[in-house]
Amino acid sequence: MKPRFSSAQKLNQWRGGFVHVECEVDLQSRFTFVLPLNQNHRPETTDKNTMYHRVVLLAEDNRTNSEMVSEYLGALGYQVIIAQNGEEALEKASETQPDIILMDIQMPKLDGLDVTRLLRADPRFASTPIIALTALAMLGDRERCLDAGVNEYLTKPLSLKKLSEVVAKLIS
Repeated sequence: MKPRFSSAQKLNQWRGGFVHVECEVDLQSRFTFVLPLNQNHRPETTDKNTMYHRVVLLAEDNRTNSEMVSEYLGALGYQVIIAQNGEEALEKASETQPDIILMDIQMPKLDGLDVTRLLRADPRFASTPIIALTALAMLGDRERCLDAGVNEYLTKPLSLKKLSEVVAKLIS
């Protein structure tokens, strides 16, 4: 077995940025950079004051992705609840009754498509907006997500600006 290296370091702790590195010898490497949000460049489509008390359930098993999305949306005034797998997403949805759900499709225990179908079968979540966040970008993947009941489909790597625009549009 080849050695694997994983590291996360804060770039500037008081500003909240960090870099995360994952690599395997003789294979691929992944570098994730999270830089602090520039307070002067918030998306114009959102008004922070109207976003307070809006609850976002983020179902995402990748810690780096969940931290990045949570910090960004939190800076815009959303309250972000994180679920790390499909079963936890169902539990937290029932507990918090979120205004919107961001659903990673490839998660452990229960994938995002199954979670979406189960949520849609529950009258409490029949009209709750769900956005698929996925690395699945092959022909037919978008349709599979939409058929499961998501309202929107965004591929990874995410554009945080696009995500915040879609979130604001769906919960306004």
